[in-house]
Amino acid sequence: MRRILFLFATVTSGFFWLAANSFAVEFSAASAYAVGSNPQTVVVGDFNGDGKLDLAVLNTASNNVSILLGNGDGTFQSAKTFPCGTNPSGILVGDFNGDGKLDLAVFMAGNTTTSVSAEVRILLGNGDGTLQAPVVTTLTPSAQTFAVGDFNGDKKGDLIIGSSGNTSGSFSLQIFQGNGDGTFPAGQNIPVSGLKSPHVAVGDFNKDGKLDLAVDAGGLLFLQGQGDGTFVAGTATTPLALGTANNFWVADLNNDGNLDLVVSSTIFSCGGSIIRFCGTSQDVGVFLGTGTGTFATEQVFATANAGIFGNTLISALAIGDFNGDGKLDVVYRQKTGKIPHLGPLALLVRLGKGDGTFATPIPFADPGIPIAAAQDFNGDKLTDLVLVDAANGNVDLLVNDSPASGTDLAIITSGASPEPVGVGTNLTYTADVMNQGPQDATGVTFTDTLPGNVTFVSATASQGTCSQAKLVVTCAVGALADTGDVQVTVVVTPIEVGAITNDMNVAGNESDLAMANNSVAQNSTVVPVYTLTVTKSGNGTGTVSSDPGLNGSITCGATCSATFLSGATVSLNARPDPNSLLQSWGGACSGTPNNQSCSLTMNADLTATASFVLGITLNVSVAGGGSGTVTSSDGAISCTDTGGACSSLNLPGAVVSLTAAPSNGSQFSSWSGACTGTNPNSCSVTLNSNQTVTANLSPAPDFAISPATASLTVARGSQVSDVLSFNAQGGFSGAIALTCSVSGTIPVPRCGVSPASVNPGSPATLTVDTSGLSAALSPESLQRITSVYAVALPTGVLSLLFSDRRRRKNWRIWLFGFSVFALCIGLAACGGSSSPPPPQNFMVTVNATSGALQHSTTINVTVH
Repeated sequence: MRRILFLFATVTSGFFWLAANSFAVEFSAASAYAVGSNPQTVVVGDFNGDGKLDLAVLNTASNNVSILLGNGDGTFQSAKTFPCGTNPSGILVGDFNGDGKLDLAVFMAGNTTTSVSAEVRILLGNGDGTLQAPVVTTLTPSAQTFAVGDFNGDKKGDLIIGSSGNTSGSFSLQIFQGNGDGTFPAGQNIPVSGLKSPHVAVGDFNKDGKLDLAVDAGGLLFLQGQGDGTFVAGTATTPLALGTANNFWVADLNNDGNLDLVVSSTIFSCGGSIIRFCGTSQDVGVFLGTGTGTFATEQVFATANAGIFGNTLISALAIGDFNGDGKLDVVYRQKTGKIPHLGPLALLVRLGKGDGTFATPIPFADPGIPIAAAQDFNGDKLTDLVLVDAANGNVDLLVNDSPASGTDLAIITSGASPEPVGVGTNLTYTADVMNQGPQDATGVTFTDTLPGNVTFVSATASQGTCSQAKLVVTCAVGALADTGDVQVTVVVTPIEVGAITNDMNVAGNESDLAMANNSVAQNSTVVPVYTLTVTKSGNGTGTVSSDPGLNGSITCGATCSATFLSGATVSLNARPDPNSLLQSWGGACSGTPNNQSCSLTMNADLTATASFVLGITLNVSVAGGGSGTVTSSDGAISCTDTGGACSSLNLPGAVVSLTAAPSNGSQFSSWSGACTGTNPNSCSVTLNSNQTVTANLSPAPDFAISPATASLTVARGSQVSDVLSFNAQGGFSGAIALTCSVSGTIPVPRCGVSPASVNPGSPATLTVDTSGLSAALSPESLQRITSVYAVALPTGVLSLLFSDRRRRKNWRIWLFGFSVFALCIGLAACGGSSSPPPPQNFMVTVNATSGALQHSTTINVTVH
């Protein structure tokens, strides 16, 4: 039994679309087969052992697998459906119990955020197209991809699981060696460092009969299978042209018996310093295998990108022999057009040249549903396509009915530029001629029948020679191998206005069974060409420029005319030199304001005039010691005492109005120079010559108060004074009323200002009196002492002491001692035995008022 290797490079893959067209690669109308809900992935195999390829379809919404048995003629029997478990995301084919009957492995993705485990469910095949109930193997939530193969030689399918690591951008691989009943023991790590992607390619890359792996470890790395489920990493890597691998396809693209790789790789990057632009770039390339486990340098054949301007990424790819020449081809889906991001989606078929390279893309219309599988389902050696119609729950089969012999010479692309084209200007026709096989072509001739109302200029071809006679161009291309192509360019000059048609054709000696693509026509519209001329006038200088025309742009003075197609809209922009201004537009631009560009529609030869004049300068300044702003009615002047826009260039005769706005603390005094008067809103200047205007802004009437010293020190119970000075500004001359106040811990000193009213230039005296804070004993202290005596000598005791003479003598001594004792108690009661009081700080505020003007100053007073 032939061994079939199956690779599932991504769990959730997108696929490409293909539609019928008139080329060597042609397909019949689609045949639809009903399956389950939301089908996504299809795998191919012989599930009933009759030698005919069948389909297994994974239905992700109905959680089941549909089996469609093939009839061997490109048709299938009705689907039979088998449950596989909730939320399936990928499917692969293998023989997991070694009975020679194909089984299915279904992958259920996990979730690291919610700690939901991933699973692989094995549906063992019964050999008649039916499947047994799933056998479940639980994986870690970080499992992302899986691949199938017999890696230990026991004829029982094993699994390779790719998982994400603990850190961003790190991955690991494990092998699960099958037990032979659809179950697996615990996975074993595959030692590989620096793994950049969880995807793997499976194949015998060194031709030793044992399955190997190829991975992305900062480059393409070969992991040599030992035949016992273990792998040994190679010593060298083959660099990827771009980023990290996100998909692998295995095939022999150059028919040398060695397995090659097609690799899709991507990289995400950002650029720009102020505005950041981020996007994904993609390469798809071929690594040709050497048969020793090493690979040649990558040959990139397709590129794409996605960013803020659009998406042209290739999401998947299919490989097969689509034209029957025995060489593998590729098909993929991508946006096309002159501006690819904005162009339509198309299927691009790239015919293989048999050496690992591919011919120029052949564009097909995009049917809007993805390709899921590419195989020969009817045995005609032409690859057919299976498409997935998820919305309708169908799979569609496109049978390849391309010609099996002869050649298919085709003009795969052609063009005529520019469109429309101006009479008397060059029109270029281009064509890409390809031999799409399957056989080589000889005697290839390209013929271009030119329109009758043109003049021939030239004709060239990338192969062969071209000649022209009677407006028929003939290029003798000669032999053109299968997938060979030739580029032809023909240049003519239309001589009449109107619609013209150019006819191209290609033919060769061999039979061509797809003649519809041998001929193509280009239709062009020839329109009149008109000349726009610019002139300049006036005593000033400047330049006038235009949009690009047929023969360049206007940059007058150097180039003052250009030609444009009829109906073209042209914008003229005038740029005066530093000392000049655009005074007016004239001619075809009459009526356009002098501060705007002139827009013209070219329906005839036109002349436009730009008049430049020397400007008149208005200079403005602020003087007088005050501050403020002077502005002009046209917005050109915004001048302050410290700078700003204080000069403007004006047209002769212009009238400019100026307004002065003093800042707080300043007042407008007068205008001087080209304006006079004392009204800040009344300055109008007629500019017939350079003029200067000054706005005089002076300080507003006010006064200032200042003490001789800001800090005073005084002993408790004494007085201290400070001298206050008053200075006038802006002509202030009014009387100034003075008051003062003291703040601090009660009791506070008293303050006074003398005189209570002064004129600027006259001083005043501030007096601070602390007598209320004297350290002398208070009446209350004396009363406390008396009370002590009264307590010490009650009335009865005093009368007893002095009752007779003998006792009076002895008790005088006692009275003296008692008095001293009482005096000490009294002194203690009034603080006589404590430390002196600490210094006290007070704040004296002097307020000075004159009408609406109010100022104040503060003096710190320390009392010891």
